[in-house]
Amino acid sequence: MKRIRVENRTRGTVLASSAMLADTMWTRMRGLLGRPCPEEGEGLVLVPCNQVHMFGMGYSIDVAFVALDGKVLRVVRNLRPWRMTAPCMG
Repeated sequence: MKRIRVENRTRGTVLASSAMLADTMWTRMRGLLGRPCPEEGEGLVLVPCNQVHMFGMGYSIDVAFVALDGKVLRVVRNLRPWRMTAPCMG
């Protein structure tokens, strides 16, 4: 899977120096399933994505829904295993 850098341009901070880009049906379906918990500076970017589920996961994650123009639409902190987010429109 391709790795990308994720930045907050408004604050000039790096959110992930090495995030996996999941931009195909297969890479989005796989997501983080069967992978260890991302370490500091790692993450997963799902494109497109308007809802996240944690079925089969063994750890919690933080989720940020971002519009195509880069605007953060919603943040879900500490999404636990076997839970899912509500759909995020936009």
